[in-house]
Amino acid sequence: MLHVLDFEGNIIDFISKNDKALIDIKHERNIKDYTEILDITILASRAVKFKERNRVIFLDSRNEPREFIINRIEQDSTSKYSLIECNASYLEDIATAVPYPPQKFEKFTTTQALSDVLKDTGWKVSDDTEYNGTRTTSWTSYQSRFDVLKQLTTTYKMVIDFHIDLDSRKVKSRYVSLKEPKPLFKGKEIVRGKDLLGLKRTVDVSEVRTALICLGPEKENGERIKLIVQDDEAQKQFGLPTRYIWDIYEPETEDENMTEQRLRTLGNTQLNKVKNAAVSYEVTSLDIKKAYPHEIIRLGDIVRVKDRDFTPALYVEGEVISETYYALDNKSEYTFGNYIEYKESDLRAEFAKKLDAIRQKLNDGLTNVNTIVADVVEGKLEYFERKIFKGSEPPENPVNDMLWLDTRNPDVAVLRRYWEGQWINATAEKAEDIGAITREKALYSELSNTFVNLSIQHSKLLNDMHEILNNEYFVDFELKQELNNALDETVNVFKHIQSNLESMNEETATIGKLIDTQSLFLSYRERMQALYNVVERAKVAIDERFKLLQSQYTDEKFKEALNNVANKLGLTVNEDNQLVGEIDVSKQIDESVREMTNQMLRDYVTSSQYQSDQQGIIERLESSDSERKQLADRISDTVTKSDYENDVAQKLSTTKAEMLIEAEQSSNRVSKEVFNEKSKTLERYTSEFINNVSEGMSFRYDENGNIQSHSIGPQGIKIKGDKLDIQLNKEFNLLVSDVAKKADETNIINKINLSREGLDINVNNIGIRGGDSVNYLEIKNNSVLSRGRFTRTWANNTDTANLTLGIRNGYLLVSNEDNGYNLYMTEKGLSTMMNAASGETAGTLEFHYQGYNENSRGVRLHSTYGAVALESDQSRIYTVANLTNNIESRQYGVYIRPFKDTRAGLNEFYFYVKDNDSVSDTDGAILYGNISDERGEHGSGIRFSKSRTDNIVYITNRDGDIGTGDISVRNAEIREHIRTQGMLEIRQWNDARAYNQVKVGAVNTTNSVVMASHSGGNAYYGVGTQEMRVTDNNGYNGGNTRYKSVRADTFYGKTASNSSEKYKTNITKWEVDATQLIKDTVFYEYNYKSDLQNGNEQKSHGIIIEREMPKFITRDNDSIDLYEFISTIGKALQEQIKRSDELEFKYENILRILEEYSNEQTS
Repeated sequence: MLHVLDFEGNIIDFISKNDKALIDIKHERNIKDYTEILDITILASRAVKFKERNRVIFLDSRNEPREFIINRIEQDSTSKYSLIECNASYLEDIATAVPYPPQKFEKFTTTQALSDVLKDTGWKVSDDTEYNGTRTTSWTSYQSRFDVLKQLTTTYKMVIDFHIDLDSRKVKSRYVSLKEPKPLFKGKEIVRGKDLLGLKRTVDVSEVRTALICLGPEKENGERIKLIVQDDEAQKQFGLPTRYIWDIYEPETEDENMTEQRLRTLGNTQLNKVKNAAVSYEVTSLDIKKAYPHEIIRLGDIVRVKDRDFTPALYVEGEVISETYYALDNKSEYTFGNYIEYKESDLRAEFAKKLDAIRQKLNDGLTNVNTIVADVVEGKLEYFERKIFKGSEPPENPVNDMLWLDTRNPDVAVLRRYWEGQWINATAEKAEDIGAITREKALYSELSNTFVNLSIQHSKLLNDMHEILNNEYFVDFELKQELNNALDETVNVFKHIQSNLESMNEETATIGKLIDTQSLFLSYRERMQALYNVVERAKVAIDERFKLLQSQYTDEKFKEALNNVANKLGLTVNEDNQLVGEIDVSKQIDESVREMTNQMLRDYVTSSQYQSDQQGIIERLESSDSERKQLADRISDTVTKSDYENDVAQKLSTTKAEMLIEAEQSSNRVSKEVFNEKSKTLERYTSEFINNVSEGMSFRYDENGNIQSHSIGPQGIKIKGDKLDIQLNKEFNLLVSDVAKKADETNIINKINLSREGLDINVNNIGIRGGDSVNYLEIKNNSVLSRGRFTRTWANNTDTANLTLGIRNGYLLVSNEDNGYNLYMTEKGLSTMMNAASGETAGTLEFHYQGYNENSRGVRLHSTYGAVALESDQSRIYTVANLTNNIESRQYGVYIRPFKDTRAGLNEFYFYVKDNDSVSDTDGAILYGNISDERGEHGSGIRFSKSRTDNIVYITNRDGDIGTGDISVRNAEIREHIRTQGMLEIRQWNDARAYNQVKVGAVNTTNSVVMASHSGGNAYYGVGTQEMRVTDNNGYNGGNTRYKSVRADTFYGKTASNSSEKYKTNITKWEVDATQLIKDTVFYEYNYKSDLQNGNEQKSHGIIIEREMPKFITRDNDSIDLYEFISTIGKALQEQIKRSDELEFKYENILRILEEYSNEQTS
């Protein structure tokens, strides 16, 4: 029971369990708090050896030795007893060792870290320590070695354990191990009426909190993030609806850059820890391991407790985290952690169901027909699918559990189940049924918000366009028309978007119309981008026009123009380029001249009006004159008008119209010059028409000589080739090089030659349309549109498609007008969205893709949210590559399901990677079974270690857990070692309960128990043709054999069991003088070399086989045959007995003769 050790570790006292001096022994151990104490109450007279700091060895409830150090002895003068309090030796030895300074373990294994911590503590690293990769841990202040040891448990996610090894006199070794926590249920159940003595359930709500104020780390400027997290469900359980139970939470971190999202996550994690009541269980159990040896409770095991006398009946399963063992009473009290409490109704539900079934059969009277029918139907339902009625009307004569797929809403078919006269929804009918919003509402809301921003942008766009279109320097009419067209297209798309959104709301919006509207947003951006491109060109044109007018303008030209006007009116031009005249606010001049000569008749009329200020500076002037000259061969008319304004701009405008009539031609010319002194610009306009080269054209003029209209005669227009000079432009390009190729003797070739010498036609304003109102083809401007309806069968589904196919701006679009589905084709490939990357992209076939290879272009099949499938119903699918063939999954595993339709059950291979923090711990696994079935229980797997140092393959269960699977092989090659959690057992192939033999070359052990037999009978050590020898670990060692001692209780006969006559032959009496042989044998005193090597200087005594001794008692000249030696001693002893008997007989005869002689003398 108790062994007391002195400071040197030698056993100095022993107290058994039956010693009357023992009053009480209580052993308490908690693996979560790392506490272990031993309290002993004993008679003071028996506690003499229990001195301070002495050590005590105690056998715990599992008969395992535990070592303690006495740290407190209490004795009352009025009492005869002593109370001795002891702490576990590992707490004292490790915690009181030299503390650690601030330090860091960089990429240490468990063994390396333990070795460093246990250095100079008297404790060693156990061989049971498990490997768990390399980790890095550090501390910033002085720490005790035991605190660092506890830190290692967190770093490696393991638990620590302590044990000692004893020999016959002292503690041999002290060990510490780190292992992965593996709480297992080993069948132990503590039940009322068997071993349950008491049960206490404690519910503590003193530390419950339902709301937290979370404070982030303080930043350099003194600010810190503050937020609130709360749990309404917990508040309903513990308090009033608005009266939360508050607390303050500050994360233990120095990260000044902590975000609000990170602080909220930490706050919610902390709230989850404190929002529940603390429930603990204390169980008092009787030690029954003597009656039930298999029912042993170990700390860390999963144990079940059943107490139906508890109110309500209690069924608890939990991990044993502490034990209080009363050794004298064989009673233990256990505390559970990580418990799970079950309701009796849930546990007995299956039993109650079976009991009801039995009762039903008993109540079915004579034939049990109802039960038989129900059983048969239930059994058949396992092999047949339940029928689901599909339609817009419910099926007739429904029965309970009948299923109906309601298709009254074609967009959302609802599965309903009939029960007790009602059709109950089995699937969600509306998004609100599952706390969500519909796709239509979400998209409508997003589009509405986007349209608000778009309206602001559109209003600004219209203002910018108005300024550009009304700019006086924007004179490029073609560009202005292009700008107007682009603006009209943009406005039309905007109005279309506005009309679509105004025509629906959240309730009436359909996904087809929303997708159309969403496409319009994209179209609006395209139109707006095209408009901005034209705007930039317009700005460039305005800037170029302004620069051109400035380049035409010079001060000399402006002054010359002013002088011309001044000379006609009798005015002058001053140094400021201003007209100066008589001081008169307003004046008008009218003059007419008629000249006549023999060669010419000339008429001239002029009229001028101007205004001046008080200084005589002309502010405004209007001057007009006309002149007609008539010669013999021509008539010319000229009209000139000048306007001058001396305001801010100081403009001078001169307009002139001329008409010349000759015998063979007539010409009309109009010109205008506008000088702007402020902007330094000169605008010139000239228009001239000469009619002298064509026939078939007629013009109509008004009374002022302006052409009002023209017409072409029935013979068309005939152009004289020697007068033809066509100026080519981008609207109409015509190059005549080889007329013979364009026409024969009678016909012009009826086609457009598409060569460089052909005809380019601008069809911006040409429209071509064919078909009817439903099915038609339309070509207009830069687009080709085909629309129509047709019936098709696609994927075994027949429908009527209402499609539109369009070609525009270099891409092709196919759109379904009913559901809004689109398909775009460009040089990039095929896609359901133009940008091929939107969240609504159902599928994209992309060419020229370089995402996986920057050096060459490839092809990609992509979908944003939808599945991408490759199927072949009657043939194969190949994936072949010259380089690697990659299968990747960004967030989940990879499934492979062979023989999916031809094998019973769900059969699948699952490739996945363990989710661990360290990159070296993300092990890979291949699992097989019904893995994706949430209720599945079948399967096994292979797990591959990713560690850099340990390359391990594990056989696992269907969850990929280490140490949970079995393996069957014919041959196995193991290069180093085998690790087991418990004992290594070799069992027979055909009988798993029977053990089999092990055949090896040699067995090397490190345990003090080399071999143990539990057969219950004799143990046999088989030896071949020679003998069994006990040597050191080197064995024969090339003839340098070193034998070791053998200690046992009793030897029977020779070391080989062959003393019986049945093992012998040639039996004769041994005639030898054994006494002389022993007498001639010399005995020596010596030391064994092995003892001296081990520091043992104790002398030994015996004979040396190479020296004085009988040769027949040796074996192989290196050891003594003990049986021969004992037989020789026995023969010598027998000879000495015989000689002693003869001497005794002679002695007695001498005594008798002496006695007779004495009697004779006396008489």
